Amino acid sequence: MASDGSIPELKTRLQNGDNEAAYEVYSQYAGRLRALAQSRLTVSLAARISADDVLQSAFRSFFIAAREGQLDLDRQ
Repeated sequence: MASDGSIPELKTRLQNGDNEAAYEVYSQYAGRLRALAQSRLTVSLAARISADDVLQSAFRSFFIAAREGQLDLDRQ
């Protein structure tokens, strides 16, 4: 399915189970989220958990919420 790349459109596609939309979201945000996690992990915590672990956990939670219709794009 072609995408206009808008957040509301991706949200709708995710809720409809579109795997391509999930890949688009992951592709757009994985690098940013990994960098954020790496910048926030303390040295002692980084010895026990990797930024990739944080990334996977965050995306799992995100995709579960998307599937269940729990994403609120109007809330900031």
